[in-house]
Amino acid sequence: YTDTDSEQDRVFYGQGVANLAGGLMGGMGVTGLAHTSLHSLRMGGVTSTSVFLAGIYMLMVITFAYPAVALIPLGATMGVTLFFIWNMIQWTPMIALMLKF
Repeated sequence: YTDTDSEQDRVFYGQGVANLAGGLMGGMGVTGLAHTSLHSLRMGGVTSTSVFLAGIYMLMVITFAYPAVALIPLGATMGVTLFFIWNMIQWTPMIALMLKF
């Protein structure tokens, strides 16, 4: 999909270390890799820079917009998450696979 080679093992190790560190500090482990990459590709990103910039943007939101973001109810964030999950699913291949069985 992209024009650059990537070392996926490094990415997964980094994600694991980040999840471990977050868990030790009372945070919740997440895997932002898949949906960030998929969203970046769908929006036209063709290099690893697009995913990096998405991370920088998220860091800025967490750092500077925290007071406003903290007011959003957890249930609302779950709705947004389910919306993104619904849109990430490729329905046509899934239906074709299910019809085989």
